[in-house]
Amino acid sequence: MLQMDNDKPIRLTIWISRLVRWGLGGLFIAIGILYFNKDGWPAILFGTAMIITGFFRPKRCIGDSCELPATHKK
Repeated sequence: MLQMDNDKPIRLTIWISRLVRWGLGGLFIAIGILYFNKDGWPAILFGTAMIITGFFRPKRCIGDSCELPATHKK
């Protein structure tokens, strides 16, 4: 399948978003591990959630429109 040139900025944006989420998730997990004896488990859970959501592809504001699925122009 041929890739269009218009897909490059979108893919770059998605990868930057993923890398930021994975990096911040790792940072929160590391902080949670360092402070685990002082109730650091919420930071570990939050970091894990950030890493997991980094694998999801965003559905909004990519491409030509930023509309919610429920809103339609008439």
